[in-house]
Order: sequence, then structure tokens, then C-alpha cells
Amino acid sequence: MISAIAECSFLYIVAAMAILSMQESHLLDEASNFVPWKLRLQNLLEMEDLWYLVEKVVVPPTDPKDVAEHNKKAVVAKRILLDSVKNHFIPHIVGKNTAKEMYDALGTLYQSVNISRKMLLKNKLNATRTSKTDRVTSYLMKIAELRD
Repeated sequence: MISAIAECSFLYIVAAMAILSMQESHLLDEASNFVPWKLRLQNLLEMEDLWYLVEKVVVPPTDPKDVAEHNKKAVVAKRILLDSVKNHFIPHIVGKNTAKEMYDALGTLYQSVNISRKMLLKNKLNATRTSKTDRVTSYLMKIAELRD
């Protein structure tokens, strides 16, 4: 019993350290930092051996000993995910039961935005033309402006 409590405490300490390692600028805030946030979160969860809880639907174990361990890990994964976003995202993930549901809800917010942004950039790039008097550097500057 004491070892189970110690192990549970250890998991929460690890989660707290992981959360504290995220800087304010690394929290999910808007579409422009979705991809870096996603990579940082995946790396953080992989380091703690919790990514599998977000990556796919996990069927909870049936053995009581394994159920307790699974529940601890699930809570830690949800806590890391919750603490990796700014407060205005909380309404989008409240009521989600698993870390996967929370992650998917956040992904849904920006996945379509990213696709729309890519299409818009592609159209602007196709519309960017150069005249015979333009230099290559001016054309590259126009492309760089589109990117920004």
C-alpha cells in the first residue's frame, strides 16, 4: 500500500515538473503556435510514457491493480494537457473524459484553420508574379512576406 502511494506521488511530482518546464510562451494560445505546441506536448507526454493515452483510444484494463495504475496515468496525462493551454481553451475541453478526447477537441479547433491557411497561402503564391525587370531577390522577398 505504501509503495502504491509513493508511486502515485512520484507520478504527480513528475507531472508537476513537466508542467513547470513549459514556459508561458509555449502554452497553446492561438493558431499560430498550434504546431509547436503539439510537438512540445507530444514530446513531453512521450518523455513521461503517457503519449499512448492521447495517440489512440485505450481500453481500460480489468485487473484492479492495473486499473489503479491506468487511472493515475490518465489523470496525469489530462493534467499535463490542461496545464499546457491558456485559460480561454478550458471551455473547449471541459467535460471531456480522456486525454485523447481533450487533445482531439483542441486539434479540431485548429486543424481546419491550418488547412484553410495552407490553401490561402497556396493561392497567394500562385498569384505572385514577377515581371521581366524584377530581380530574384525581390521575388523572394514577396514570397517571404506571404509566409509572414
